[in-house]
Amino acid sequence: MEIRVLHRGENTIQFIIEGVDAAFVNALRRAFVSDIPTFAADYVMFYSNTSPLYDETIAHRLAMIPLTTETERYIPAEECCEEGCEKCSVTLSLSKEGPGMVMSGDLISEDSDVVPAYDNIPIVKLGINQKLTLNVIARIGYAKDHAKWQAAIASYQHVPHVTVNTDMCDLGGACIEECPRNVLDILDDQLVPKYLYSCNLCGACMDVCDYDAITVEPVEDSFIFRLESFGNMSINDLIQEVVKLFSKKADSLLENVKKL
Repeated sequence: MEIRVLHRGENTIQFIIEGVDAAFVNALRRAFVSDIPTFAADYVMFYSNTSPLYDETIAHRLAMIPLTTETERYIPAEECCEEGCEKCSVTLSLSKEGPGMVMSGDLISEDSDVVPAYDNIPIVKLGINQKLTLNVIARIGYAKDHAKWQAAIASYQHVPHVTVNTDMCDLGGACIEECPRNVLDILDDQLVPKYLYSCNLCGACMDVCDYDAITVEPVEDSFIFRLESFGNMSINDLIQEVVKLFSKKADSLLENVKKL
């Protein structure tokens, strides 16, 4: 297996993974999406709410705010208790009076390592003499149980392989115009894939070519993998969590095999 990074941003990464099959890459995608433990609002205690929104609506919005996650000092709720304690939960408080917009940055956490990943997410707009006071109990969970615990979005596709029959190609440019990703271009009197990794294998260029001069096929054991963090964890932490997860599952499999 070989990995080559194509692009890396603050909360995104795109890389090519070679020498694996679709089952492995899909398992990797599922792990990033649903098996990484993160903090999220689990339940909310309202003390005052004279805003235009019901308690349930505000609670749902609070649950969708990504929280930075510390997994060294805390454990998932399912491995601890039902009520929440210092081992599995963190309390964030909010108290604000109108007029004004209540933002995620108004949440005050008892732990500086567990705070809203972004402070500019709107929660509710308060009018004159309206007030919102509450406590949020955040706990660690998994996105396979609820989407509020999802830490990232991940996707993949086969690496495309573009073949151009230069004897048949008339360089008419119809395939260039038809391509929705602007993959193709003419360089030195030849049709070439200028932005190969932007190709999504739609086949539009093949459909419009009257001479069957271009062929786009997937490379069966090579994939373009895209990962974007919601802010709960850095890209490095996400990858480390998935590596630990795969290692743990492999060890569990070996133990079960030995028992056979």
